[in-house]
Amino acid sequence: MIEGRIKPPIIELKNEKIISRHLYSIAIADFFRKFSDYFGDADSFFRFEEGISGTERIKEYLPTKPESILKSLKRVIPEDLQKVFGVDDWK
Repeated sequence: MIEGRIKPPIIELKNEKIISRHLYSIAIADFFRKFSDYFGDADSFFRFEEGISGTERIKEYLPTKPESILKSLKRVIPEDLQKVFGVDDWK
């Protein structure tokens, strides 16, 4: 910086923390696409008054191993890290 040169920031594509966050965001985004009535606010998601809560619904949904989530994960997570994150076996 003192010499007048500023190096651009570098983001490592194989950063496991970033990949982990992407994995969760893909699963949650897919859930909200399929169950849009749970999206909006805490009351919509947790169903404080009645109905099945979003936490219960997502616990039911993820074990069905949605193909849409798998396709997204395979597209986003580098191939050599897919095994580390258990993409194919849903770990």
